Amino acid sequence: MKISIFSLFRDSEPHLPRCLDQLDSLESNTNAEFSYFFYENDSSDNTVEILKKWIANKSGNFASEKLSKPKFGSTLDPERMILMSQVRNKMLSLCDAKTDYSLVFDSDLIFEPTVINDFLKFNNLDHIDYPNYSMLTANVRQNVPCKMGSGKQDSYYDSSCLFDINKVNCMTWSDNPFYENQDRMDFASNLPVHIYRGFGSMAFLKTEILKKVNWDSNGESEHWSFCDQLRNYGRIYLMPNVKPRVNVGQTIWDHEINVVNHQKWMLENKWNRFLWKTKSKKV
Repeated sequence: MKISIFSLFRDSEPHLPRCLDQLDSLESNTNAEFSYFFYENDSSDNTVEILKKWIANKSGNFASEKLSKPKFGSTLDPERMILMSQVRNKMLSLCDAKTDYSLVFDSDLIFEPTVINDFLKFNNLDHIDYPNYSMLTANVRQNVPCKMGSGKQDSYYDSSCLFDINKVNCMTWSDNPFYENQDRMDFASNLPVHIYRGFGSMAFLKTEILKKVNWDSNGESEHWSFCDQLRNYGRIYLMPNVKPRVNVGQTIWDHEINVVNHQKWMLENKWNRFLWKTKSKKV
């Protein structure tokens, strides 16, 4: 089995030692040949030097550019979304290897050395219940306590990109981000959940399909278009059993109580979700 690893970097020096150690451990715990495709832009620290030294002993490609682009941080700014689609495609273009699977991940994630094996467990499921897939996304956890009443001390991270199969944007700051009863039960039972869109900062794809799609944005999340293309080749599933982690700065937002109250209203019944969906123009 051959696996491609993709990631983006910018001013990543603080978390690079952990990231690269995790990848070395991933190799040691996975019966596969690995190749790495890393793209970096506009770093002002030692990110480029560290990556060049590490990847010199690996199979793959590394590209570094000075684009003179601003740093946006974690924001839904349309300019950032357009830039992210461009650099992700630059990253994807580096792949010149014929591999079976690809792992695309954000370089600040904390993950276990068994993560690829955890994704591959999907292949052992009964595919009468879980038809052919194009992408499996992770249940990335953030260090923000659930605000929807579960009592859990973490929550699902990338909710802006997560839409259930009914095209309803899922909950934010929630341990279990889904609204539909069956989805919630499957998520709680660590069973794959069929979704419309999702990425979650870590995704596992069939490489032959990954090479047929790309990222695009008109100011919305670049993952939306990516997922819309992927659905032409197979289903997208969220894998609750795959739990990388990310540490984010915690704060209180002025609109927080409004978001939580709205989500509680949506969670009450399907009719509320139907009413909201008919008004929403996001999908």
